[in-house]
Amino acid sequence: QDIFLFEKRGIGAGGRVLGRFYATGIRPKFAEKLKVSGIAVPASLFDHSQEV
Repeated sequence: QDIFLFEKRGIGAGGRVLGRFYATGIRPKFAEKLKVSGIAVPASLFDHSQEV
């Protein structure tokens, strides 16, 4: 299952692709294993989008 997706919104100056990465809301099973190993993965990482 996809954890993140990219939505293309167009082409900008110089041919640069414009769009956004967004979380699907699925928290990966390995996140708990990372936490047990001492690597913190904030739950908010899987709840927001980032414009690029």
